[in-house]
Amino acid sequence: MTGWAATILVLALGVQQPSGSLDADALTRVRELYALASYEDALAQLDAAGARVDPSRAAQYRALCLLGLNRVADAERTIDRLVVDHPSYAIAEAEVPPRLFALFQAARERLLPSTARARYLEARAAFDRGQFPQAARGFREVQTLLADPAFIADIDGLRDLKALSDGFLDLAEREIQQAATPAPAAGTASPVAAASTIATRDPAPAPDPVRIYSDADSDVQPPVDVQRRLPTWAPPPALAQSEFRGLLDVSIDETGAVTAATLIAPIHPFYDGTLVEAATRWRFRPALKDGTPVPYRKTFAIVLGRR
Repeated sequence: MTGWAATILVLALGVQQPSGSLDADALTRVRELYALASYEDALAQLDAAGARVDPSRAAQYRALCLLGLNRVADAERTIDRLVVDHPSYAIAEAEVPPRLFALFQAARERLLPSTARARYLEARAAFDRGQFPQAARGFREVQTLLADPAFIADIDGLRDLKALSDGFLDLAEREIQQAATPAPAAGTASPVAAASTIATRDPAPAPDPVRIYSDADSDVQPPVDVQRRLPTWAPPPALAQSEFRGLLDVSIDETGAVTAATLIAPIHPFYDGTLVEAATRWRFRPALKDGTPVPYRKTFAIVLGRR
């Protein structure tokens, strides 16, 4: 390994120290193995560490190792999953090799716009139903996805989407604040006036439904795959050498069962229906908040093509 590569490794893996609640020793061992060009061993170390290491950092390190093995397609899939599962995660250009940074930027440009639009539509639907706390959470997710001014300036429609989301977030927060404002103290209005006020007051918003968590909730442990088999991709010969990408949203209940599957970025008409049908049979260990299973919405990047 060249001195430059070793320096980059220290920057990529050493400067971003994991939090105290994670396994620093595992990440240190990954760094050591990478520096020795023992990429397979480093990947095995990441697999063994599992949830004991930060998933976004682990994905970054995994992509570095895969690139070291020249497994570019696997590295791309890892970066795609990182961007979709942790859209607010940022990689500093000066801290990683140019090849990894280019893959990361390309994935953001390809995946974040459709993810942001899907989150906005969900939040707007909640707003229209009067579910203002749920809507506010959704609009904040959009803000997180579109937080980089340089990024949204380069893609048509994203600045308008952010402006709309900001405006609806303000409206949702006002509704939440209004609902939380206590009624006037007793004696401040006559019984007739009070009755008139109650009679003309807009009905209270419908109660917020059971909360569905997502990767935006850092205090929730995401669901873990138990059975997530993709249908076989058997394209016509004319498509066999092409690569197709898409995004699949799944809602996972407290038992780990999939209650809904939606393609927010279609892949190919030959595959889309089969994938959605298969996803309804996927099984997971449920997401956990404070040790209690909770509903969770997760987005998967799907890539079809040559391996």
